[in-house]
Amino acid sequence: MSLTTDEGSAVSTSRNAQMATTANIHAPLGAVTVLHVVDAIISAKTAVVSWNENRKTRKILAKLTDEQLDDIGLSRGDIANI
Repeated sequence: MSLTTDEGSAVSTSRNAQMATTANIHAPLGAVTVLHVVDAIISAKTAVVSWNENRKTRKILAKLTDEQLDDIGLSRGDIANI
């Protein structure tokens, strides 16, 4: 569509620039899928690291005597909740 007035030409150019800008905002579908996969992997890694740290802590606490646990304000039953 061609407009002969300067004002119409400016509106047309502005509209085309706006359409080009909004068309480039959205990521391609493949990129979104990759992002979800990467997020899932990072989440799984974080969960495994947290579980392993808690497992190590429980193992160390289980080796302590009842007197030592009492000194730090814990009992044998508390170890399982860590």
